[in-house]
Amino acid sequence: MIKLNIKIEDGIEKPDYTGKNILTSETMQSLKDIKAGQSFTVKTNSHKLTIQLYGRKIGKRFVSRKVYEGNTKGSNAPHHFRIWCESGKVTPLPEVETASSKAKLKSFGALSKSQSKSDGDGNATTRHDISPEILAIAELKEENKNIVDDISKIKKILREELKTTSLDRNFT
Repeated sequence: MIKLNIKIEDGIEKPDYTGKNILTSETMQSLKDIKAGQSFTVKTNSHKLTIQLYGRKIGKRFVSRKVYEGNTKGSNAPHHFRIWCESGKVTPLPEVETASSKAKLKSFGALSKSQSKSDGDGNATTRHDISPEILAIAELKEENKNIVDDISKIKKILREELKTTSLDRNFT
C-alpha cells in the first residue's frame, strides 16, 4: 500500500463555485422572469443541473428532458437538454384532516389512548382509533393465511392419495 504524504499550506484562496460563472446576471434575471410553460435549451448536463439548483433558490421548478439530435440514441449520441419552467412559486401540499389527526392523544406509544372514543374508565374499556384501511388489510392477511393453510392441507391429502394409488399400481 502506498502511503499518502501531504503538505499543509496557508493563504491559498479558494476559487468560487463554477456554477456561478455559468449564470451571468442577465441569465439570472431571465430565469427569474420566465413564466410557467416557457422553455429553453442547454448543451450539457452540468448546465441543466446548475439551472435547476438556481431555480430552487429563487422558488421556481424547472424540469428537463434529454432531446437527441438525430435518429441515434445512446450515451455518445449528440443531444441537448430542453428545460421548462413548470411553476412560478412552489406551493405547499394541502393539509388533509384525518380521524387520527383530529383525536387528541392521552399518552404516547403503540396504540395510544384516544379521547375521541371511550366508553368508560380504565384500560379494559378504552377503545383505540384504528383506521378502516388497516382493519381491511388485517382481514385480507388473515384470509390469505387461511387460504394458504387450506392449500397445504389439500397438498398433503393429494400426496397421501397419490402414494397409496401408486403403491397399489405397483403391486397389482
